[in-house]
Amino acid sequence: MKITRLFKITEAPKAQIHELVSLLKNRPEYLIYPKGDTGRLNLKVEDGDPDVEVFETYCKTHGIRFAAYRARKYSKEEWDTAEFLLMKTEAAIIDPEGTKYTNEGACPKCGVGWRQVGPLVMPLRKVAKKKIFLIHSKDDWEWVVSDEVVELLQGFTGFRLGEMRDSKNPDVPATGFHQLIIENYLPRMATMTNFVENGWKRCECNRAGWNLIDEKFYEHTALQNAKDFNLTIERWFGGGTSGVHWAIVSQKVRQKLKKLCVFDPVHIIETDPGDKYKFDLPLDAPGCVVEGVNQ
Repeated sequence: MKITRLFKITEAPKAQIHELVSLLKNRPEYLIYPKGDTGRLNLKVEDGDPDVEVFETYCKTHGIRFAAYRARKYSKEEWDTAEFLLMKTEAAIIDPEGTKYTNEGACPKCGVGWRQVGPLVMPLRKVAKKKIFLIHSKDDWEWVVSDEVVELLQGFTGFRLGEMRDSKNPDVPATGFHQLIIENYLPRMATMTNFVENGWKRCECNRAGWNLIDEKFYEHTALQNAKDFNLTIERWFGGGTSGVHWAIVSQKVRQKLKKLCVFDPVHIIETDPGDKYKFDLPLDAPGCVVEGVNQ
């Protein structure tokens, strides 16, 4: 398994971007330089490269927000033998205009935790040729699937189909697409799972400010009631400033959707060698009651 580190700055003062670039030893060709008074920078290096520490230290010292990822290249055997996998696909940059939400249960401090009520409303003409995609709603990812994909998912468990509406005609149910609403939440990941703070301002509710930069670990007993489609109970960075719940699916789902989605194997262990979680559960996790917030 080959690991590459990816770092992204989407907006920072031009002078700081240039100063940071001057400190990097390798000066890779894939750096994106700033335009105008603000700038972007993408850095891609092998895991363990000294530029990783240079980049992280400079950004944290100067208060520069950045996104960090670990890109892994798994072997065919790792993909084919994984019982469960994290599922991702492309995100459509679309505003779900007209979708209604409630802030009941949202964090009283940072405001994260709005929930969708009613059908998902969006301009469907912009996604007419897509088969499965994600859109970012107020505080989470939402999955959308075409009729063709619905046929592939017959017999799978852990989800239901939600109604879609077109922004141009929001009072009439739309055809051709459905919201894939994953209803089953998994228990906590193993404590050895390497969550780290990602540089965004973190609220005590832990719905924002965390990244998962390493492998995903579950104890075997935690998956005994898993369905074909599941969501992580933890939230971590996935677009926007708040963390999102991620889809964990069975190998059967991967076999049906491997041409349409990207999958990362989940590691299943018998006994967790760790002894302490990195953070408390997010307030909207099932069964998590916080006085005055989601009672």
